[in-house]
Amino acid sequence: ALAIQVGAFTYLKGRLGRVYSPRSYLPPPEKRAEKLPRGPWKWFIALVTSPSKDIIRKNGLDAYLFIRFLRVLIFVFGCFTLISWPILLTVNTVGIPDNAGRDGLSRLSWGNIPTNMQIRYVAHIIVAYILTFLVIWVIRRELATFVKLRHQFLISRSHSKLAQAKTVLITNLPDSVQTEQDLMKMLTFVPGGINKVWIYRQTGELPDLFDERTKACNKLEKAECKLLRDAMKAKREEEKARRDAERQAKKMAARAAKERKASDETATEEQIQQDVEKNERNRVSVAFGKVVRPTHRLGWIPFYGQKVDTITWCKDEIVRLTEQINTARKTLSQDKSHGAAFVQCNLQLGANILAQVVVSEEPLRMYDKWTDVAPDDIVWRNIDDSGYETRARYVTS
Repeated sequence: ALAIQVGAFTYLKGRLGRVYSPRSYLPPPEKRAEKLPRGPWKWFIALVTSPSKDIIRKNGLDAYLFIRFLRVLIFVFGCFTLISWPILLTVNTVGIPDNAGRDGLSRLSWGNIPTNMQIRYVAHIIVAYILTFLVIWVIRRELATFVKLRHQFLISRSHSKLAQAKTVLITNLPDSVQTEQDLMKMLTFVPGGINKVWIYRQTGELPDLFDERTKACNKLEKAECKLLRDAMKAKREEEKARRDAERQAKKMAARAAKERKASDETATEEQIQQDVEKNERNRVSVAFGKVVRPTHRLGWIPFYGQKVDTITWCKDEIVRLTEQINTARKTLSQDKSHGAAFVQCNLQLGANILAQVVVSEEPLRMYDKWTDVAPDDIVWRNIDDSGYETRARYVTS
């Protein structure tokens, strides 16, 4: 089974480029990864020996750390093999008479050592200690390398200029801090100053409107993709019809030539061409007649409701929801605060200092602060939890 899986992967890897090597041609030219060489195993050697800087620049730090993890496994198990086999196999077999009738792999195990030669077990203990300390050293080295790479990535020019790198999420704000101006006055000590402050407020129906617009966008994308697939299918049918018409034209020309010789009735080339074009137009019209714009029914009851054109309906729905979202955003600053804020600093240094200092004298107020937070990593329904509630959940969990 393993041989079948490896063989199928080796065969499909070179033929399904969009699945196994999409980054070699889909991203912009400066972000594209180098194409792996063809061959059953050449790609593995190139993958293991690829330069680290090239992988980080084109594929990101996560991809490089995964490749480095594979390299660590190869190094560790290779050292295990090169150290244990020559020593332990020799200790377990050389100079030991075959009096117990052992054969096969049992001759290579430590059970082959007789009771009068137990001093040989010292070799097993020494090898075990050597390999244990080797693994500990490798883990320590990789952790130090990870910390160094992470620091280099965070302070790199490409990352430090991002707004995410200079933004701090602060939760459990005091009751006295309800506006952006109050929070900016409290944070005047930050080096470089504060660029902008967003207080997370009660949004009302705004999240629902945003979710509805996202669903409409996804529905529009699916409908347009389906229409494009149908159009491409019709185009292929059109090309097939054209090829059939060309073959039929050759047959009609050959038949006309034979009839011209056999009888006085002649068919001119123009008549033959007209017949061919007419036949081709019929085939093409049939092919394109199969392209139908996607439709769906409104309402939550299946197979019931007004039937509408999906693409047109989604466009109108996106416009309507966008207007409602913009209107709701205008009154967002007047809504109640949820006790959390995003603070964007002018300098990355200022953001890191803000995340490490004590800001409020009240217990657990503005205590939890995070830098470099991505919106997808935030659990928005828990962002307004108080400090005591957060710690109570931590203790109970």
